[in-house]
Amino acid sequence: MTDITRPLILVVEDNLVEAMNVKNALTEADMQVLGIAKTESELYALVAKCIPDLILMDIDLGGSDSGIGIAKSITEKFKVPVVFSTSYCDDTTISNALAISPYGYLVKPYGVLSLTTTIQVALERKKTEKALASSNRRFAMASEIAKLGVLEVDTSTQSVVIESVENLFDFPRKMPLSKFLSLFPEEKEIELKEAIRLKSNYLTTLQLKIEGQPTKWFQVVLSDIGWGEDYVQIGAIQDISILQSTQSNLSVADKIVSEIKEGVLVCDAEGLIIKANQSLCEMLGTQAEHLISTHINNVFPKARKHDPRPDYLEDGLRTELTIVSEGRRFHLTMSVTSFNLDDGETNFVAILTDVSELKSSESQLKYLAFTDALTGAGNRNLLNSIVETYSESCEPCSIIFIDIDEFKLINDTHGHEVGDEILRACASRFKASLRDDDTVIRFGGDEFVVVTSTTCHKLLSKMTSRLSSSLKKVFKTTSGDFQITASIGLASSTENMSPTVLLKNADIAMFSAKQGGKNSVVTFSEDLSKNIEYRLFIQQGLKSAIQNKQITAYFQPIIDSNGEVFSCGGVSSLAYT
Repeated sequence: MTDITRPLILVVEDNLVEAMNVKNALTEADMQVLGIAKTESELYALVAKCIPDLILMDIDLGGSDSGIGIAKSITEKFKVPVVFSTSYCDDTTISNALAISPYGYLVKPYGVLSLTTTIQVALERKKTEKALASSNRRFAMASEIAKLGVLEVDTSTQSVVIESVENLFDFPRKMPLSKFLSLFPEEKEIELKEAIRLKSNYLTTLQLKIEGQPTKWFQVVLSDIGWGEDYVQIGAIQDISILQSTQSNLSVADKIVSEIKEGVLVCDAEGLIIKANQSLCEMLGTQAEHLISTHINNVFPKARKHDPRPDYLEDGLRTELTIVSEGRRFHLTMSVTSFNLDDGETNFVAILTDVSELKSSESQLKYLAFTDALTGAGNRNLLNSIVETYSESCEPCSIIFIDIDEFKLINDTHGHEVGDEILRACASRFKASLRDDDTVIRFGGDEFVVVTSTTCHKLLSKMTSRLSSSLKKVFKTTSGDFQITASIGLASSTENMSPTVLLKNADIAMFSAKQGGKNSVVTFSEDLSKNIEYRLFIQQGLKSAIQNKQITAYFQPIIDSNGEVFSCGGVSSLAYT
């Protein structure tokens, strides 16, 4: 049996260890876990038994199951809020996840506090939405069924007559005027007596507390219309208990909206803001009164003059915004929904969620994925990404392949710590020698690669010259000073050349520079490729001949004057059979 006072959470996670950690954390946070599902079928089986208050959904469930697709299906069918948990922060995953309006997005690894806080906020949001929907339904019903009772105040008989009071609970059709007046608080009673004396218009509310019954609220109206020699004053009385309760609930809901973390604004059909909560004001660094009657386009201007502006007044709109407030950059997601007022006018409510931390985490992960931890230069992932971009756009580019001469000797003699110091210094000098558009990559070990859009031979010659010159200054390390040189290979792309071939050509040119005495620059040509292929053929052929004992050594003996062999000299020849 579940405890209805505690939130019921369903965990969808294919990793059992993570699932159990989440279950334990939720249990300690005084939440109930309905169960743990690893697949879509297990999820529907659990929901069929009991609909949870919230589903914590892992996006990647392994195999063909997609947490986003499953979440879309389950929310459409059961209207259960979903909080995603994933280790993926790429734009496509985030965009697909936000398309179904999740109630939260947790990036793994996350802490217990982040988990419980996110779920509590999501539950509070669902509660707020439910309260708002409930209040709106009650408000509409009260407006449709409310009936008025006609109020007649007869000063000649000092009585009050109320007609058509079948909907005004516990009001007699006729009562003494004094008894009617006694129902009001002293201050209002005095005002009401004066209005009756002057036969003037008057409007007030009456709170009626009857023992054993709910408190009733009535709206009492007196007009300046009378009859019967002006002794009788006409008015009306209406049971507004439902309306009063609705307004009270709306006030509570409005308080919740004003306190939630998401920014909320309401616009009319023309795009003029008519309401904004405190969270939105804090995001924008302004006050609510400065936003009211301002057009939404002026609140969220375009980043650049020629950028297309989305139509914010579009039902179902999901878009991302970037704003700068008080020197801080906010990344927001905006969800827009339209609703119709009783008079038929359309309004729009926009919910803005601050995803700055998520964007920051995404940027950090992207930096780690494309950066060499030792030198701060790019890594092979970045190299592949850049070269593929050039290839897909059919734009030419060049690769400069750099190999530090005799680096292994430094490592073996002075240790890897000194080698690391030199590598970091090399990366720094290479970056300082190039343009901002050129990218320095640590290819591996003592090898660096520079990717540039330049293909002009003259400009490339200047670039390689600057790279070589950057190494001439002595490298100072904890083990002393070192003079470093490098062998540099250069290759430029041609039409339809694959990234793999371009990188291989630059590597061949670098190898040729190393074979030619090091500390030099060689530009790739087809002859270099043929030479390398021939050398490889000879090396592989010799290795195979030795293994197959196809090489025979012939030695030259030395014989003295007596015909005796007293020494055998070196190999005089080798025979390949």
